[in-house]
Amino acid sequence: ASSAAARRCPHSLQVHRRAGSCNLSCPRGATAAEALEFIERRLGPLPEVEVLRVPPPGWAPDAERDRALRRALAVTSPELLLPEGPLEGEGDQELQRAVRRAVAAVDGQERLGGLLAEVWLACPARSTGHVRVTCCEPPGGGSVADVFHVELPPEASVAELRRSLAPELPEGAPVFALRADGNRAALHDADTVPAQVAVSCFRGVVTPAMVFRRGQVAEFMAMMMAAFRDEEMQRRLDALEQEAKGNDDMYRFLLGSLCNREVHPPIAKHFGLEKKHWFMPAMTGAFNAHFEFDLEMKEQWVELETLMRDKIMLMQATYSRDHLKAILEYVASCGDDSEHPRPAHAQLWQVVGGAQRGGLLVRLGQGIESQALPERLARGALVVELLLVGERLQYQKLYGEGPATGWVSTVLSGKPLLIPLRDPSLQNRLLPRPAQK
Repeated sequence: ASSAAARRCPHSLQVHRRAGSCNLSCPRGATAAEALEFIERRLGPLPEVEVLRVPPPGWAPDAERDRALRRALAVTSPELLLPEGPLEGEGDQELQRAVRRAVAAVDGQERLGGLLAEVWLACPARSTGHVRVTCCEPPGGGSVADVFHVELPPEASVAELRRSLAPELPEGAPVFALRADGNRAALHDADTVPAQVAVSCFRGVVTPAMVFRRGQVAEFMAMMMAAFRDEEMQRRLDALEQEAKGNDDMYRFLLGSLCNREVHPPIAKHFGLEKKHWFMPAMTGAFNAHFEFDLEMKEQWVELETLMRDKIMLMQATYSRDHLKAILEYVASCGDDSEHPRPAHAQLWQVVGGAQRGGLLVRLGQGIESQALPERLARGALVVELLLVGERLQYQKLYGEGPATGWVSTVLSGKPLLIPLRDPSLQNRLLPRPAQK
């Protein structure tokens, strides 16, 4: 088709992008797809774009957009008599149908028309607030994946994406759009961010919470629940239990094989990550990061493990839910006027280590040679930071078993013993408000 198009009479066309405009020639009567081929010969590979006869909203003042719309209607609906004043949202149904057709993206096989003098190229609007970012080079050490998601509004520009990734993405580092044909196209800062991009030189550490955002984890859980609520799936689990003959380890092995073979792949494909070995580890880590203090999601986790009949994971889910319930009940009992004297800008921490020794060793002083207390700070305890000196934390206990105050180590041999909590609802309830004058 393109060779036949090349033999037609040339037609001058002004092409507008966020990055700028240019004039070029394409065959008269070319389709939108043919015109894109000629444009890419001049400008190089483009991201997946739509061809428009009218500037997208926000690209031009209303008056300029209206003038472009009138020129487009002269091509698409020359028989119409156009009224004075703004065209969009005004006039009879026939006029509004013509307006909707003129402002819509041009179908690839539709001819642009010999009278059309200018077109606009724009990335299709994203259907979600997530942008998938693929690292062209390995990201920072300790990263769990080479793909992560950024939350940006659908109309966000590449410049806004850069700001959200700074300083881990160096200034001026190339940002590419990933095309359906597997190729990449360079993006300019003024371009609208497409649904998938690739970046070079990203130096940050990609964590599970970056790989999957909160809404994506909730979507994963909903898909897992639907899969295991299915009656046919439950009959298959009956067969697995019979095959395991009461051996829990054997049942978990058979269940894992079933999930890896039939359940997880279609869900991973839904997210466009079907060939990533880190899909499930990253999803599990993202669940723990995003829903640490979400009781409703913890209840859903218990229900899912019940449906899957995994006794060990059900025990873990139940413990996690009940532990959170106890913390939230304690938070509720504190009210807004807790008697505990606490610094106004303190940080909350939770004990995650020391389980094998019955908790963390607590000392009276900062030094590791100072007197040790006979009672240990139990795993799961919630404390407020009084002073942090290097890896030594002076705390005041808010919840859990152990000494009311003292000094503990936050890290041992590179492994965290306590982790800082970032949940704002707990911070607001447990930490004091500024004194009223």
